[in-house]
Amino acid sequence: MPIRQAVHAFINERLQAKLEKAKSQQEIDDLKLKYQPYTWIEDAARRAAQIQFATHTVKGIHPDSKGININAQFTEIPDGLVNSSTLKKHALDVVGNAAALDIYKLLSVVIDEKTTVLDLVLQEDERLLPALANDQQQAKQHLAAFKGISVSSTENAKTYELMKQLLWPVNSDAQQQDNYLNIVPLYPTSFVHQVYHNLQQIRFSDEVKLAKEARKNEKSHPSGYVILPDVAYTKLGGTKPQNISQLNSERGGRNYLLPSLPQVFKSSGTKAPVRNDSVFSGEFNYFARKDIERFCREVIDESRNNRSVREKRELIIQDILATLMTYGQNVRRLDAGWSEGSNLKAAHAFWLDPKRAETDAEWAELREQTDWKTELAHDFGLWVNQKLNDAYNNNQQIHLADTEQKAWKHDMADLIKQTIREGWGVFE
Repeated sequence: MPIRQAVHAFINERLQAKLEKAKSQQEIDDLKLKYQPYTWIEDAARRAAQIQFATHTVKGIHPDSKGININAQFTEIPDGLVNSSTLKKHALDVVGNAAALDIYKLLSVVIDEKTTVLDLVLQEDERLLPALANDQQQAKQHLAAFKGISVSSTENAKTYELMKQLLWPVNSDAQQQDNYLNIVPLYPTSFVHQVYHNLQQIRFSDEVKLAKEARKNEKSHPSGYVILPDVAYTKLGGTKPQNISQLNSERGGRNYLLPSLPQVFKSSGTKAPVRNDSVFSGEFNYFARKDIERFCREVIDESRNNRSVREKRELIIQDILATLMTYGQNVRRLDAGWSEGSNLKAAHAFWLDPKRAETDAEWAELREQTDWKTELAHDFGLWVNQKLNDAYNNNQQIHLADTEQKAWKHDMADLIKQTIREGWGVFE
């Protein structure tokens, strides 16, 4: 599309959106004057100083920070660390007055497959001038104003009380000489945005959805998919993410957090339950004993059946399930194939020895064809009933039967569904 036509079409689209909401002829006439292409561009050039392109921002650190934002020019760091310079192309963020973000949208107008208005601005391409003004000198002034959005300087750099500051000792006598380098971290907004899109692609792309649907229907698919456990996100800006930055607004304020945790070592106390016929016997029985005692004391022995007691019941069952998951995770980290030749029930082995599927094709196929998760939840319900009935020596006045067993079963089934839905990787 010709440059002038693309730019003026963008302005006309904005005009039409405004006209649809106009309530009087006077308002319509005023809008048509305001959105005359050269009139609107002149106003946009005047307001251009209200926003700035940036790769690193201050409001990502704290929403009320007033330090400077940086549009950094990167050089590759040779030590192999992943950082902003790793990106081949940076998505420039926009910070400043949210009311002036229409200028950013103008600069984002696509001219062809490889070129936007911003590209032409940064290159000072004279082909853009006729789209900015009839007068060439005025058009050059507008071009300079728009290009100024991408310029940042650290000559008068200043920090702010809400910014983090790290005092880095310059030499061994830094404390005595009070000789420190003050490092003020900025939010790597371009890098964060790229990571966000990479994770979105890994988790929710059309190809991934098809692969998951194929697995759900027990069908083959040419490509697999990746599960990312323990992924969280923070929301910057609350209900107004645009107050942080444009890219933050495009993400709805979401900023992914990947787990940054100490290395997990194998516990010397975790042993493969090869002699047990069930995951609910042996070590797990010992780990869950206090919660079972708590259940008897705070739920069964309580004569009332009010909201507080029901909440305690739910909380204790969740604690028992959390203990079960922790125990299960520790066992699942053991070497592949430990369950071969063990006394463990097949459904329980399918959960606790997932690595065996990598070396035992026949076992892996059987694991895939078996609804072991449902059987595991069923056995959990039986185990809870048994433990509670044993605690009261099978007292018929307290005896727990099918109704309670189904409730415990549903509690675990719900947890399994949640972990799969959220990609915890505990019951995969």
